[in-house]
Formats: sequence, structure tokens, C-alpha cells
Amino acid sequence: IRIIPAAPRSHKLPPAHYGFLKNGQLSLHRYWSVNSFDTIKNRKEAKEKIKITLKKAVRRQLVSDRPVGLYLSGGIDSTVLLGIMSELTSHPVRTFSVGFDVKEQAEKFNTDFNLAKKTSQYFGSVHESIILSPKDILNNFEKIIWHGDDLVANHTQPAMYALSELAKKKVAVVLAGDGGDELFSGYDRYYLNRQLDRIQMIPKIFRDNRLAKFVLRKETYRKFNAESIPDRWLSFMTQKEDIIGRFLKPDFNHKNAALEFLNTRLTERKISPRNQASSTKLFQYLDLQTWLADDALNRVDKMSMAHGIEERVPILDKDMVELAMSIPSEYNLDKRTGGKKLFKEVLKEYLPAHIYNQPKRGWFSPMSKWLRGDLKDWAYNILSPSYNPEIANWFDFNEIRNILDKHISGEKYALNTIWSLISFQVWKKKMKI
Repeated sequence: IRIIPAAPRSHKLPPAHYGFLKNGQLSLHRYWSVNSFDTIKNRKEAKEKIKITLKKAVRRQLVSDRPVGLYLSGGIDSTVLLGIMSELTSHPVRTFSVGFDVKEQAEKFNTDFNLAKKTSQYFGSVHESIILSPKDILNNFEKIIWHGDDLVANHTQPAMYALSELAKKKVAVVLAGDGGDELFSGYDRYYLNRQLDRIQMIPKIFRDNRLAKFVLRKETYRKFNAESIPDRWLSFMTQKEDIIGRFLKPDFNHKNAALEFLNTRLTERKISPRNQASSTKLFQYLDLQTWLADDALNRVDKMSMAHGIEERVPILDKDMVELAMSIPSEYNLDKRTGGKKLFKEVLKEYLPAHIYNQPKRGWFSPMSKWLRGDLKDWAYNILSPSYNPEIANWFDFNEIRNILDKHISGEKYALNTIWSLISFQVWKKKMKI
């Protein structure tokens, strides 16, 4: 239990907590947490439990007195959900996907969109889709930021907004495949982290030398010599200080804030890599505590609720989370395929060949290219000191313009930095903070 004084400012209720307000004092109570890691000792036991637990979770989350659909991508997780839903329901499942109006590299940006259509045909779902264009960004971005409430700077947010608007016309509840990569080691960073663990066995005097600095790329060298698991996690997940420090004035740049936050998340649960979990499991746990709660789930929930539609995530059911955390990460890591090995093996019956044999990839949006075209003037306007004059002294706008110029010319890719700054500028102005 933590007690915090009531104050005229806003706070988020932490995950798995409830609050009790009495006599002007707000007490926070944790009602659930993951307390055991890597306790399953053989693959057979893990395999038996994954399918049973997931099917139970889907069955529970299908209960509704309103129509239920599914956000369908070209990935493993939503495909598995469609397969299970098709078994558990007596009618065709309604599925929804989003694509992009883009001519250059259209196949790259619409791979998920095209695979989802193919998967829908395989399972016989009633499939509907929508195509997002730069015009949709210009027309809806302020509404997207307002509905987001928290500041989430993710360039897939407009696509989720459009997808939710489409789904609401047919259903009131949607299931989605969020969480599969975090729980079952699907991201490349989990496999790379295991490799870094092996490198860390080399004495530091040999790692921290001129030859290593010369041979390795700068970012690889940084990960290679991270002092702690949170440091290493940040090297994969955050924008780098040498970029941020160029445009954010020193008075407003708290360089250690992210590291302090992560250390708090670990120490409050008394987790240490030596006695409770592998470093890869700690990566997964940090993802659950930060990236998943504050970005991925935050984004899809807010964009769904913007249109009054409820999103449910069966893979992140409490029982699934507890199970996944008890399965050693090694069981899902594979030299050839990367991650999710065990998850894919167990649920292969729900994965048509065009999905099962797909390499792991992210969900690409063409925002980078749109910033070089239809969104260019929009971006320059927002990233100018006159857009938010009262905070113009927070930033070096000459450097911001330089970053934007180089991105637009193709000299230096900087989508994440630019999108974060655009989102912040619009959020600050829209929320009147």
C-alpha cells in the first residue's frame, strides 16, 4: 500500500491497482502481480498448458450481449485468435483490417493488409477493411491526440483510430492479438539480448577496448557494454540521448528519468536476474510494465474507446500472463526463426501456411514517406516556434528543422523523433496544459 496526498494534478492509477480515497488521502492497493518466473521445467508441460489456457481465455472474452469481432492483421497472434474464435462460435467471425494509400513500396506497407485478407478467406470470416490516406491524418490528427488523452507518440495511432471507426459500424466489442510477442519472446530484441548475455561473459577489459569500438556499430557497442538490464533495455527501446540533447534544452532534459523509472519497476517487485529470472525474462517483464501498458495497450484502448468500442486482449488474460512468465524464455527463442517457437508449435493448427512461414516483421506505416510528400507542409508548420510560442524556449527549433530537412531529403531517417515532436506539440496545444 502506498499513500499519496491528494493534489490538484493528475496521476495514472498503476496497472493492477485500485485506489481508495478517505479524508483527502488516496491509498493505492495492488490486487495482483506476477510473482513467479521460469518455474516450468520442461517443454511438454509448457506446450500442454498454452493451448488449454488460451482457449479458456478466448471463451471467457467472447461472452457479450453485443456483437463481437476481431482486429485481424497478417501476424500470428490475431490469426490464432481467429482460428479459436471460429471453433467456438456458430457463425462467421467479423474481422477488420487497415491498409494504406501508398504507391511507392505499396507491398511493404500493405503486407499485413493483404495477408489479413488471405487469412479471412481461409477461415471464412466476414471481412471488412479501410484504406488510410494522408488526408485522413490532416483531418483527424487533433481528434486523435485529444482522444488519446495521455501523450502517445506512435505513428500507427491514426491507423488504429480509423480501424476502430470501421469496426464500430458492425460490432460493439473486438478481440485483438496484443501481447503475444511480449509474453512469448517474439521480438528480435529478446534473441539479441540472449546473444549479448553470452558476450557479457567475456571479461570487460577485452570488451571495452579500441578494437571493439572500431569493429562494432555505435549502437551495438552501447548495448554490448550496458551496465545493467534496464540500461540494456533502454538501448533497444528509447530514442538516444545524443539525438534528444541536440534539440531539447538542458533545463528541460532529465536524462536519467527513464532509467530511474525502470529501476523502480524492478525493485518494487523485488526482482533480480540472479535469483528469479533470466535477463530475457526481465526484458519481457519491463515490456509488460512499460511499453505494453503505456504505449501499445494505451494506444489501442483509447483509439477504440474514441468510437465507443471495447477492445479485449485474450493473450493478456491474467492466466495467460502468469503461464507465460513461468515458461523459460529459452523455450521460445530459436536461432533460425528468432522467437515464439513454442507458441507457434503448439498453435500450428490455427496457422495457415501463408502465416506460419512468414518471417517476423513490424507493422509498417508509410508516415515516413508521407512526411516527405503530402504531410511535409503540415510538419513544418507544427515544428515551428510560432506553433506553441509559450514553450518555444524548451527547444532548439533550428536543430529540429535541420532534423526534419534531412529526413525529407532522405539524408537521415528520423521518423520516430519527428513524430514524437509533432505529437507533443499538438498535445500541448490541444490540451491547453
